[in-house]
Amino acid sequence: MARTVITQADVAGGNARALETAVTPPNVDQYKDRLLKYIPAEVVALYVTTAGVIEGSADGFPKTAALWVVFFIGVVATPLFLRRVLGVSKSQQLTISTLGFLVWVFALGGPFEKIIEHQSVYGALLLPLYVFFVPVFEAKR
Repeated sequence: MARTVITQADVAGGNARALETAVTPPNVDQYKDRLLKYIPAEVVALYVTTAGVIEGSADGFPKTAALWVVFFIGVVATPLFLRRVLGVSKSQQLTISTLGFLVWVFALGGPFEKIIEHQSVYGALLLPLYVFFVPVFEAKR
């Protein structure tokens, strides 16, 4: 499955850029397909792994600073990875996925836990709402 979201306009207009990675004649992506394509699972996995290593590091290691660095690397890496490695060309999809990465890290706590006013309930509420509603949108360009 290619990672670029295929819309009705892509199929009707023969959008070569969106359809170039399709092996079989494309179908319009449904809710479930868009849900899977919008979640930057590889970058979230990278973040979870590196954050776990950081949290398990010895006392004296600058954990908060390292978490922020890994978070910002993930924010920058999400659209780059999706575009260059997975061939996603739609800027709206890249934006949705990058926002998705932000929401996932916020829900996991990450560097946001170190902020005095952070309460994990906000992330616990935001993540399922984001994941539920974002596939309603079709990345058109």
